[in-house]
Amino acid sequence: MKKINYFEFENNIKFLDEILRICLQEGDNYQISTPDLEASLNDIDLNSLVKKDIFKRIKSVFKKNNNKVSEVNILELQLRNLYQDKARLYNALNFLEEEKLILHNSNIKININIVSPGIVTLTFKGIIKLSRGGFYGDHIRQKRKDLLQSFFWLVAVLTFLAGIIVPFLSKLYTI
Repeated sequence: MKKINYFEFENNIKFLDEILRICLQEGDNYQISTPDLEASLNDIDLNSLVKKDIFKRIKSVFKKNNNKVSEVNILELQLRNLYQDKARLYNALNFLEEEKLILHNSNIKININIVSPGIVTLTFKGIIKLSRGGFYGDHIRQKRKDLLQSFFWLVAVLTFLAGIIVPFLSKLYTI
């Protein structure tokens, strides 16, 4: 089993928050199609590869920096990671649906020839979760709570020890 480092953990919970935020801000009545959600999460998505906009996006990548080698490498990495990102997205959607933060209807067959793309609907539980800072906000609050709890335990132990040692030392030096 692969051990997740702290940086990956934070990226994963930020990814969950980003999905909720996109559903809230870019969706129509808290609904967004799965391809639109994928396009919002990825700078370059599979559907855009067949559109004319891909050439504008590639030009914008080359215009951002002067180092063209790194730009090409970044573009290649983005294209390679699309399939991994798609799997990550569907795993995240399944998790959010299990938590009842979204409803996800994957490809719906309307009739024999027409298949509608999946729809992601943000629930009110998801809106409330997002309004409290999302998963990342919960993580930060838990870290602060743990830090304060450790601090108060340290103060309690030091106060207890001081309460025992000070009277003992005062008896030793008064005699």
